[in-house]
Order: sequence, then structure tokens, then C-alpha cells
Amino acid sequence: MQIWDIEPHLLCNFHLQEQHDNIHALIHLLSQDVIYPPHPEVNRWKQKLSLLKEMHDLTAIELSRRGRSHESSIYLNQISQNEHSFQDIFVSTIEEQIILLKEFSCPCFT
Repeated sequence: MQIWDIEPHLLCNFHLQEQHDNIHALIHLLSQDVIYPPHPEVNRWKQKLSLLKEMHDLTAIELSRRGRSHESSIYLNQISQNEHSFQDIFVSTIEEQIILLKEFSCPCFT
């Protein structure tokens, strides 16, 4: 699972759709009152559901701009008062993410 910290318009169709799907999975996982296995992406988005929703909305706008259907809105019932307003934890830097995408030989950065 990967949530890219790169602007959605820079992602290829595959990674954009994958990002969208992963955001939905993470929001579902984090909004449940369950214990989940440790995962770097899960851990960095704890108490940041509103930021993740914002990332979803930007991704959905880009999907629509590309003519792809989007019918899966996200509604958050409650935001924790301890919610963070910015992402300060990164699995890898944006520069490392760009290098990784280039190594995938996909259209993201070719």
C-alpha cells in the first residue's frame, strides 16, 4: 500500500487509480474501532483522516479531469480533536518517491 505525497496530476492513470483505491482502504481501516497490523502508511495517517479525505478529493478531481468516473465520495462522521492539520510523517521523501516512480517504467515521470 502506498499513498504518494506527489500532486495527483503528476501520476499516471494506473498510480492515480491505485492511490484512490488505497485512500479508500485506509480511511475505512482507520475509521473502524479495530486494532490493525502495523504498516508504515497506516501509522502515518493516524489522526489525519481529514487530510486523507482532502487527498482523496484532489485525486477524485484529477480522475474526473481525465474522464474517469468517480462515484465514491467520502464522508467523515467525526474528526478527532487531536487531528493533525498537516502531514509530518513520510515513509520516503518526495524526491525518493519520484525516483521510485521513474524506476517503475510507467508514464508518471517519463
